[in-house]
Amino acid sequence: MKKSSLLKKLISVLLVVTLMFGMVGCGPELNLTEEESRIISEYAAGLLLKYDRNYSGKIVDVTEPEEDPDAMKVVKEEAPIAPVEEIAEDGDDEDGSGNHSGKKSSDEAEITYSEKTIAEALSADGFEITFNGYEAANIYPEEDSEELVFSLQAQNGMELLVLHFNITNNGDSEKLCNVISNGSKYRIIINGEERVNSMKTILLNDLEQYYDVIAGYGMVDSVLVFEVAAGTSTNINDLDLIVTTNDDTERFKLK
Repeated sequence: MKKSSLLKKLISVLLVVTLMFGMVGCGPELNLTEEESRIISEYAAGLLLKYDRNYSGKIVDVTEPEEDPDAMKVVKEEAPIAPVEEIAEDGDDEDGSGNHSGKKSSDEAEITYSEKTIAEALSADGFEITFNGYEAANIYPEEDSEELVFSLQAQNGMELLVLHFNITNNGDSEKLCNVISNGSKYRIIINGEERVNSMKTILLNDLEQYYDVIAGYGMVDSVLVFEVAAGTSTNINDLDLIVTTNDDTERFKLK
């Protein structure tokens, strides 16, 4: 609305009010009460404010606009409520593992390998004991072996996993290598999972039962035998040896 038009309207309203009050003095007596005079004054003030665009009334229309069902449908389709993420409990694994970052089991704890040598773990002073590979067999030793005294045979569906260890005399004179007196126990861990205890044998070169004299700087072959599922020997990626003597347990990386 232009300023001139607004000004005209305001002047017109003021004239109406003036005439109303003028009629009270010039025309017939209206005998207005104080309350009626107040109502007329407020009405006139309301008319003035109605045409003032800088005025904002205090009464606000709180009627909520009608919701468009179609619009609501679109909102729900475009912004679906995201599912609540479940909190993994301890022991669960995501990391693949049905494991989500919970507590690690004892088998998953950080592996610590012994700082000792195998000879030191067996208290074989003056000797060196080193791993020299493994082989699989159904019968060990083979029946055509010249030194055959006693042989082991695997059960159905199983095979014998034979670990070889070289025992070397580090001195220049013969010396008794006494391992049997330590009462050590042996176990292997295959691929970080399968645990197998060594078999009890009466093989003359069984490391667990070894008791013999070795010539100066001489070296002999000794073995530990384990019975495992057939085909295991062809799928060994990691191989650890656990040696337990009294209260001490040492772990050695073989492969």
